Amino acid sequence: MKKILIILALFYSINAFSQNEIAMQTTKNNQFAFDLFHKLTTEDENLFFSPFSISSALAMTYAGAAGDTEAEMQKVLHFGANNEAFHQTFAALNKQISQKKELTLNVANSIWAQKSFGFLDSYLNVIKTNYEVGVEFVNFKRKPEKTRKKINEWVELQTNNKIKDLLKPKHIDKSTVMVLVNAIYFNGNWEKQFDKKKSKEQDFFVNKNDTVRSTLMFTNFKTKYVENDTLQMIELPYKTNEASMIVIMPPKGSDFFEFASQFEMKQYLQYEKQMKRGKALVYLPKFKLTKSVTLSKTLNEMGMPSAFQKADFSLMTGKKNLAISEVIHKAFVDVSETGTEAAASTAVVMIRATVSIKNKPFLFRADHPFIFLIKENSTGAILFMGSVYNPTR
Repeated sequence: MKKILIILALFYSINAFSQNEIAMQTTKNNQFAFDLFHKLTTEDENLFFSPFSISSALAMTYAGAAGDTEAEMQKVLHFGANNEAFHQTFAALNKQISQKKELTLNVANSIWAQKSFGFLDSYLNVIKTNYEVGVEFVNFKRKPEKTRKKINEWVELQTNNKIKDLLKPKHIDKSTVMVLVNAIYFNGNWEKQFDKKKSKEQDFFVNKNDTVRSTLMFTNFKTKYVENDTLQMIELPYKTNEASMIVIMPPKGSDFFEFASQFEMKQYLQYEKQMKRGKALVYLPKFKLTKSVTLSKTLNEMGMPSAFQKADFSLMTGKKNLAISEVIHKAFVDVSETGTEAAASTAVVMIRATVSIKNKPFLFRADHPFIFLIKENSTGAILFMGSVYNPTR
């Protein structure tokens, strides 16, 4: 009996430690999500990206970093120390996020490496063990275009054909020696679907001067929300409550981009704690967005220039002979009466180096610009994030 009790106690101790580490890493990843949201937000444009996909692709790259490159990536990405414990935690987070019953949520990684380049087994083993990825050895030197198409086909397959042509011909050439890719696909039905019969074309107030006609969906149900003088924030859960969309909206007529630039993660967490459950009348526009961004300049400006210039990825090859040439990201989202379909992919290309609650129903009318994010609920991890400035674009 004593042995059994000791074993159980040990099991629960390890499990609790693991959940604590996962929670800490999730918080750090979410901070990077907000940091990147602020850098990518541009006036008069919609935005959509997957911070989790970007973090995942760069975590695989981080495993090969050393020196200043490692230090800068750690600071900008809010990663832990580049050791076995960090990558094990990231693996555990990936696994927990992917274990879904009703939702479709697939996260996949792949690495495409120049054959005979001399990548260290120690690096490849870290990647294989923690990121469930097999390394595909290819010939960028002789067949760059064929390899590019092969990588794009893999991305299309993993994202249900929603992310196409991630890599353009300019991204891959004979100097490419490795491409690290993450793909994420999400498809979930709302817990309370919008009634298609009640969807109507109505005014959407882009700003004080411009209005467009957009299809606004309607539903009413009990959910969590908060409102005050500066914003309204509401949770729209997906079936079985395994994930949710959070919509954050400033008052109509306010400067949306000023609001978006100043909305920080600490505010998000503060308002999330203040959310109360009550009946809500919800108007939300139908929208479909596809966004492509290259992140090298952005990540450089955020504080990790070494990865692109005087790079040290010596944990990959034993030499300082690699640098990141580009970080390419593409994301897609389709929000309708039944639910949400979203997908994203990130490729890291490496080359040789030279509030108050009212008793009456809460009215949430998203007929002007808003921020939204999709989070996995067991961890709180932000999978996707963006803003809708004009739903007709």
